Amino acid sequence: MQIRKYVSSDAVGVAGVISKTFSKFNHKEGTKEAVNRYVTNYSPRKNSAELKKQFERTSLFFVAVDKGKIVGMIRGNKNRVVNLFVLGSHHGIGLGKSLLKKFENQARKAGSKMIQMRASLYATPFYQSQGYRKTTGIRDF
Repeated sequence: MQIRKYVSSDAVGVAGVISKTFSKFNHKEGTKEAVNRYVTNYSPRKNSAELKKQFERTSLFFVAVDKGKIVGMIRGNKNRVVNLFVLGSHHGIGLGKSLLKKFENQARKAGSKMIQMRASLYATPFYQSQGYRKTTGIRDF
């Protein structure tokens, strides 16, 4: 397993990880329409130029690769995690933790003193286990 910087040729693989993982683990966290909109936004079938443009808005971006396949990702800016997803087949082996630590180290080097995120209900216990704390209640988007 390797964690490395994202490169633009990773866009379709990253989109696949996001849409598969969100569909499986977060599908109950909004209306059917909202979930479909999110999954469509990150569809690996989306125009790859659009995906690349969308992903390149973030300055910190890492992928986890296992046997040549992207199985996890984290992206954001020095003070915010935008996405952290790991395929279900790779849950429970410390991959999310490794991705988050890599992100935190790079954010710290970029001058960050605090990292925020909007966590899903599914992911909240994971972030809390990593030392993050809830600062707001449940929001209905």
